[in-house]
Amino acid sequence: MRYTNILLLVLLVGSFASVGAQNNPYKIDDALYPMYLRASKWRTNPEGLSIADTMYAEAIRKNDKKAQCLALAIPVNYYYNVDDYDNLVQAVAKLKRGARDNDYLQYYYYACMREINWLLNHGNSLRALQKAEEMKVQAFEDKHEYGIFSCINTMGNIYAMRGNSELAAEYYQNALDYTLEHLPEQDPSLLYLNLADYYRNENDTLLPKALEYGEKAIQAAKTNENRLAALADKCRTLYYMNRVDEFNTCYEECMEQVKRYGDFRGNVLKKIRIFKFLLDGDYDRALLAADSVGSLMEVYQMREIIYLKLGDYEKAYISNAKIHNYRDSVNLQVQTSDLAELNAQIDNERIKMQAKALSARHHIVTLSLVISFLFLFTCFLIFYLYKRRKSMAVLQEKNGELTIARDHAEQSDKMKMYFIQNMSHEIRTPLNAIVGFSQMLSTPEMDFDDEEKQEFALRIQQSSDLLTALVEDLLDLASLESGKYTMHLESHCCNELCRSAIATVKYRKPEAVELYFTSEVADDYQITTDEKRLVQVLINFLTNAEKYTEHGEIHLHCSLKEYPGKITFSVTDTGPGIPADKADCIFERFKKLDEFKQGSGLGLNICSTIAERLNGEVKLDKSYTLGARFLFILPLDK
Repeated sequence: MRYTNILLLVLLVGSFASVGAQNNPYKIDDALYPMYLRASKWRTNPEGLSIADTMYAEAIRKNDKKAQCLALAIPVNYYYNVDDYDNLVQAVAKLKRGARDNDYLQYYYYACMREINWLLNHGNSLRALQKAEEMKVQAFEDKHEYGIFSCINTMGNIYAMRGNSELAAEYYQNALDYTLEHLPEQDPSLLYLNLADYYRNENDTLLPKALEYGEKAIQAAKTNENRLAALADKCRTLYYMNRVDEFNTCYEECMEQVKRYGDFRGNVLKKIRIFKFLLDGDYDRALLAADSVGSLMEVYQMREIIYLKLGDYEKAYISNAKIHNYRDSVNLQVQTSDLAELNAQIDNERIKMQAKALSARHHIVTLSLVISFLFLFTCFLIFYLYKRRKSMAVLQEKNGELTIARDHAEQSDKMKMYFIQNMSHEIRTPLNAIVGFSQMLSTPEMDFDDEEKQEFALRIQQSSDLLTALVEDLLDLASLESGKYTMHLESHCCNELCRSAIATVKYRKPEAVELYFTSEVADDYQITTDEKRLVQVLINFLTNAEKYTEHGEIHLHCSLKEYPGKITFSVTDTGPGIPADKADCIFERFKKLDEFKQGSGLGLNICSTIAERLNGEVKLDKSYTLGARFLFILPLDK
């Protein structure tokens, strides 16, 4: 896997303020430029921090906003290089504030990337994933092209480190497409190489695809270093395709680049030299070179290739087994790190919750949900280790079964990460709001007026409702799908049920939206149904409408005429409506029209399940074009 180090120089392209002479490549005040060079030279020495402080003070005096951001970036690089995470976090926060205040948002996303890369390099991939999610939300809110590209590319790096190569390749392809469309000045060659590496490692039938991406990387490279990396990558693919003459030609071109510009890619060039030794029949030098090629994984991989070339299948098998053992140990290390991070987060949230005056009901629900999730995760980890141990025993008898066991483990890891990503985000957002506002209210030093206290209380209540709704959605889904829930069918006044749903959601609607109910049936008209579940469907429809409607109206209507012989409840809004490409999948589980809107993506799916249990149906009225119109249709009791 290749991790892209975003150099600070890339961030310096763009508009800048006119502050004094700017006869330097960074386009800052010429008097500040020597300071920046000295601080960069001492970036791993405390002396660099002192120079950065002086430069920052001078930049403020001269009103050079870009120079201010450059000065704030120096401590970020210093603490990143000396592995001081606590101070790195503080330096990142300062650079993010300075970049936003001075309207140089590229430095904001540079700061985000440095913290995420530090976490990734130290095995904290789950925290890195959470930080990347936060950066993604901010980048799309800012509509900042470099920020959007950075978060997409970073997600690819994270999943590549976690061993999920398929998902990593999807992110790399998205990052490449976005770069070519929106950032034509950016060098996309490393993205091409990441994709070439993915196709080369998938199976032999995709080697032509890997070669195609390698060729594109050579053509797109804008630096000598990246072009050399692309040529070396092409050599590897040609070797695997057994195209010897083309390999030798490409190899000579690589060596010519090294003579002309230097050896930028040491480990990469070691690998293609090994391939050259193998083609020349010099197996002793190939084995000797393999021991210094890089990580243990790379050593085992190169030894397997060499032994296969020698025809020593026993040693090749042993190297293959070591490769899989190494991958298993890496996967176990990632999962152990995930579990430790989850435990730390759970402990922190529990301490914060105990210190605040939150309602007992919400506290118990939240804690129970987190503990249940931790229990399930632990059970999954134990089961996974048990299955892997059995797989390794079988591997000694038949090497072919290892591939099946490995694919199964990768699919399980993908499913686990999808669940963690969805639930951790949906739980954390309202929980952080509850804790944050409660802490402000309980701090004696902070004096708030009654209006502010009322606003904080409202925010706490809204977040509590969101958290409760998430838990209730999960419990409802489990109850309905288990088959143990029995519908309680009784006679109820139809219009009264509708008014109850309206009263429940009325306080949540935006001020510019009118919410009202009309009916074609008499007030004493009754239907036989499950009161709780019918009202639940109507509330879900109304809540969904309030979430997406900022102006206009939301209309709940009851009709006997729309579908004769049936009663139809419709919820119509004047929001943005449902795109045609999503109209057929909105009732699926975890499907959300807008990924940045709060919600679990279960509400409409639960409505569909309830409708089926009541012998009815829910659907979207595709003929309605002024917003969205959802229908709940039930047969009448004959």
